[in-house]
Formats: sequence, structure tokens, C-alpha cells
Amino acid sequence: MVTDKEKKVIQAYVDAYNHFDLPTMLSCLDENVVFQKVAADVVDTETVGIAAFKALAEETEGLYSSRELKILGWDKKAQKVIVRINCHVTLNVDLPSGLKTGSPLDIRDVFEFVVRDGKIAEIIDRS
Repeated sequence: MVTDKEKKVIQAYVDAYNHFDLPTMLSCLDENVVFQKVAADVVDTETVGIAAFKALAEETEGLYSSRELKILGWDKKAQKVIVRINCHVTLNVDLPSGLKTGSPLDIRDVFEFVVRDGKIAEIIDRS
């Protein structure tokens, strides 16, 4: 069962993400946080440590003019909190795929979080 403490820190992280509030996002993370973006079972982006996570977040922040992660459900497998999320974004740039600035995207994702000592120690974004 997902604990209230786990839900609280993950919800704070999601709320900060939705508001482009990088300082609050970072305050939810462990200093040695591991982040992975996994697509088709292949890790295509990975950071280790809060400084690398911050650099990636700053680099990708301008891709969207708006973004909203909405939590659809919670589950727990061993130490991982599994969160089903709907991600709605509006592009702030043209993409090579042909999508243009202003285009909306809705994506269903599954995030896996590991929370240790009240901080997020691991994030795996599976799309």
C-alpha cells in the first residue's frame, strides 16, 4: 500500500512540475536521485544526481508552453510506487515529427517512484 508520506512527496513533485516550479521540484528529490526516461523498454535518457536532473529539467523546460500531469491511480510493487498519469502538454516548439508550436498532446504514462527518507530517490518515466 502506498503510504501517505510517499503520496505527499510525489504529489508535491507533480504539482511543482505542472507549475514549472523547478526549485520546489528539486526540494522533493534526494541528492542522488536517478531519473530514467524509458520508451519501448529502452532507456533513452538518464541522469544521476540532483545537478544532472536540474540541468535536464532546464534544458527541456522550454519545450512546452503549458503542461499538466494528472494522477489517475496509485499502486505499490515492492519499494516502487507506480503512478498512472495522463500528461497534457502544449508544444512551445516545432518538432521534427511535424507537430507545430501550439499543438496539444495527451499521453498516458506510467511513472515509477522510489521514496527514501521522505525524498524521491528514483523516477522512471515509462511511455
